[in-house]
Parts: sequence; structure tokens; C-alpha cells
Amino acid sequence: AYTTWRPLRPPATIDFLDVGHGDATFIRTPGGSTLLVDGGDASEYAGLGAQVVVPFLYGSAVSHLDYVIATHPDRDHLGGLFHVVRKLSIGKVILGPAARDNQLERDFIALCQERGIPVERLGRGARIDLEGATLEVLHPPAGRPPGGNPNDASLVARLTWPGLQLLLAGDIEAAAERLLAQQDCAAILLKAPHHGSHTSSTAALLDAVRPRHAIISTLATGKRQAVGPGVLRRYVERGIGVSRTDELGGVRVREAGGSWTLTGARTVRGYTLARP
Repeated sequence: AYTTWRPLRPPATIDFLDVGHGDATFIRTPGGSTLLVDGGDASEYAGLGAQVVVPFLYGSAVSHLDYVIATHPDRDHLGGLFHVVRKLSIGKVILGPAARDNQLERDFIALCQERGIPVERLGRGARIDLEGATLEVLHPPAGRPPGGNPNDASLVARLTWPGLQLLLAGDIEAAAERLLAQQDCAAILLKAPHHGSHTSSTAALLDAVRPRHAIISTLATGKRQAVGPGVLRRYVERGIGVSRTDELGGVRVREAGGSWTLTGARTVRGYTLARP
């Protein structure tokens, strides 16, 4: 016979899951609140919610999420959340402020209603008080019209707790980055917008956020590069460290003894896919 020991309150953790060219970020605050921001893709070929996100959550002893946040209704962010909503207990789902003529989002809201999960739309200025942390919505403005670039209507939020600020930038591109840069958006960590696309991570945004480190959730495909031309140069020129899920697998940020450690899942296993 044997016994296992699990701490009463697991450490505060941010996990950027390896969902290929998509986003899924799990957050456990210092007080134990749990959030999932986006859930990866779902298609006839692969369902990242079923293959990656839910197995990860179950493996982390998470069966309830206080909040699920969908930054915008692109399939590589929202698709995997359908499986999450079917399999886990959810306190509330948060969407951006603007309802769009988007069938995937309508289907997702209908599923939440079927499961009895409240859905709330939030825009700039909204604040969620978590256990030991705060989540502020910085973009888009609540009255933003549904026209224009759908990526630029991504919900952008800053998570803050003692010693850490994380800016979750969705898929915003240059126009929304310029708008965001006009307000206080400083953060220690940046989830790089739009998977490191050349249309994002502009100088204006990086100079406003001034992050120490950025995480890029991405994967090269036959149609696109993993990271857009010039993007890494802009980070390097500013002394901003970069971790990429296509190289490291999942990336974990965790508090340990009053300081923060950042590790890649593949690094823990003794390798990375980073080019020499």
C-alpha cells in the first residue's frame, strides 16, 4: 500500500498549452481560482479540446473551472471549448462585447445555455475579482461596432497578482494594438498576439507593454510560417525573452519560493525542437 500527498492549495500557475496554431491558457491564481482562456481548434481531423485541453485539466486534478474566456470566435480559439464545456463544471463563460454574425459563437452560446452555464459579454473597463488576483478587460471598447477586422475585436485582458502581470492579447493585429497602446497595458508577461503573425507584435505594442518575456502559441503549417518575418527581431531588439510552443511544447509559469520559474514541457524531458 502507498499514499500520495497533494498540497491543500496547489501553487499559482499559468500553463500555455501546446495546441498547435491556436491558443489555450490555463490559469490557477494564488487563491485557487481557475480560468481557461480559449481552447484550441476542433475540426474533422483533430479536436484539441478532447486531445489536449481536457486531458491536461483532468491530469491537473481540475474538474471545475471558475471562468472560461473565449477571446473571439475563431475556430482555433473557440473550437476546443465545446468539449471543455461538455466535460467540466463551469462557473461562467466570458465573451467579448460585440455579438457577431458568427455561427460557431451562436452554437457555443446555445451549448452553454443547454448546460446551464451563464454567459456574459465584457468590454474595456470590466474587472473580475478572483481569489488573490484581478482580471481587467482592456479591449475592445464595450461599444465597438461589429464591423472591421474580426481579430481586432478580440478580448484583451490583463491578469494581475503580487509579482506578476500577464497580458492575454488574443488575435489583435496592428490597428487594435495601436489602440491598446494608448492606455496602460504594461505587463511582465505577454501572450503574443495572433500567434506571432507579422500583422501583430508591432513596435507600438511592445513599447507600451514592456514585457520581460513573451510566449508565442504557434505551429508552422503548409500555409504559414510559425512566426512572422521581423517579429522575433522586434522582441530581441528590446531584450524580451521569447518561449514558443512549437519549440518547447507547453510552457509553464509557476511560483516557487517567492520567485517565478518558466519551463517548457519538452525541456523537462531533455529536448526541444528549437533550431540551433
